[in-house]
Amino acid sequence: MEGSESREVNLHQLISGVMEAREPEWRRKGIPVENALPVSPVEVFADESELEQVMLSLLIHIEHAAQTTQTTQSVRVTSRVLGSRVQISIDFTGASLIAKTADEPTPGDSFSLRVCQAIIQSHGGDIRLLQMPHRRLRYELELPVYNPPLPTDTAEAPSRNASRMLTAILIESDETLKRRLLAMLSARGHRTIPVESPEEAADMVQRMSFDVIFCTSRLPRLSWTEFFKRVRRRIAAFVLLADEQEVDAGNLLKDGSGFLLRKPVEESALDSVLADVELRHGASRQ
Repeated sequence: MEGSESREVNLHQLISGVMEAREPEWRRKGIPVENALPVSPVEVFADESELEQVMLSLLIHIEHAAQTTQTTQSVRVTSRVLGSRVQISIDFTGASLIAKTADEPTPGDSFSLRVCQAIIQSHGGDIRLLQMPHRRLRYELELPVYNPPLPTDTAEAPSRNASRMLTAILIESDETLKRRLLAMLSARGHRTIPVESPEEAADMVQRMSFDVIFCTSRLPRLSWTEFFKRVRRRIAAFVLLADEQEVDAGNLLKDGSGFLLRKPVEESALDSVLADVELRHGASRQ
């Protein structure tokens, strides 16, 4: 996924392509699958390869669960547009075990449900696993519908959008600060994946390419310095989120190996750090 880039993607066409690729495997396993997606296109603004991997992972989870149950399995994929968002529903039967195994890696080099959720959340959407009537389960994948920006006057106020989009990981237990940072980074044109633990973040940097990690100084079960040593060779920049009274945090990053962002995070401080991160990212690519 090195060099991933978002663009307009026909979501219905993308999903149909993934389903066609899996069709021989379904026939071999005797799994009836119905593609009930509308013919009309629905465009989203996303990284095409990441969406393909997410959809493939969900289907592999269902296939894997079908092999662990005696109940006949069937799969139906539908879509509907709800206002400014599109919702893809994957209904399936005979896979009650998936509720326990969906968050674990499965055969076929698929992502876990948690990783799939993180990727879709970074595109402004979400994935849910729901229990439905009559022993059916459903994956719901939701994304914002893409609307091209309208032409604007040249006298428009300057935008805060960065010169390039950064892909970031955010580890922060304070929900208020987490939501604020996600909104601030999104407003500046950057994609951010929130994770719950340093272990999850370390796993994700092994799978995907990230430009920067925003990390709280108070991690569960691990010091931030240990986590920093574990991931520093796989990312261009590390930003530590520290309270004002944690004076040692800044001293540990004085060698230029990372950046310090004091809580509560101010807009101007974030802009300054992002400018430094972009410089570091450019230097690391030369």
